[in-house]
Amino acid sequence: NGAEPVIAETIGQFIGIKNVLQEEIWEGDILEFPFEMGIAYVINDGFRFAVKSPGSEAVDYEGKEVLEYTSTIGNIYDNPNLLQ
Repeated sequence: NGAEPVIAETIGQFIGIKNVLQEEIWEGDILEFPFEMGIAYVINDGFRFAVKSPGSEAVDYEGKEVLEYTSTIGNIYDNPNLLQ
């Protein structure tokens, strides 16, 4: 039938913000920040969406104004190598 199996752990939610290219930002997306801020991935901390830098336990609550300037370079499921 051509259907692909869905892996429940990989289902993310649209966070309601689009990036610099007007692409939707989803939970699990890996974002590249402007101004040499590096990369981070989108998480849901149980209350709201936030970003987390690879190798850090800190969670940052970036405002819409910052996220709208990011580029989506992959996601944590298909591109885990980007987090290394």
